[in-house]
Amino acid sequence: MGQQVIVENVTGAGGSIAVNKVARSAPDGYTSGIGHIGTHVIVEAIQPVQFDVLKDLDPVGMICTNP
Repeated sequence: MGQQVIVENVTGAGGSIAVNKVARSAPDGYTSGIGHIGTHVIVEAIQPVQFDVLKDLDPVGMICTNP
């Protein structure tokens, strides 16, 4: 990549703090997040969040699956 990579682990609120940070970051192509059904779907169903998973995030690829 030729770029410095910074990993920032953000915790709290069932993952919604981290997802909100990614959703509100500048659309420069340098910020990405890794999540799962809990951080992207379930958290929206059980608490108010400041992002819309369908409008604010774009899927890039699947890392793994489990049964």
